Amino acid sequence: MFYNMLHLPEIPNLPKLEFPEIPKPELSTLPKPKLPEFPKSEFPPFPKSELPTLPKLEIFVIPKVELPTLCGA
Repeated sequence: MFYNMLHLPEIPNLPKLEFPEIPKPELSTLPKPKLPEFPKSEFPPFPKSELPTLPKLEIFVIPKVELPTLCGA
């Protein structure tokens, strides 16, 4: 069913809800979160000459193939 929006009965104005303001704590009073301390790595850093090199990427061009369209499917 279709209702015409112009012929709906008017809704009376509802009373405006009022909420008390919640005080925000100041940032300086909040305790700072303590980050966990992780042990330092025991492995020495790799020299750059020993890092494996990635093979060069080869780009293949795929020719565009036009497919026949299906009519009346």
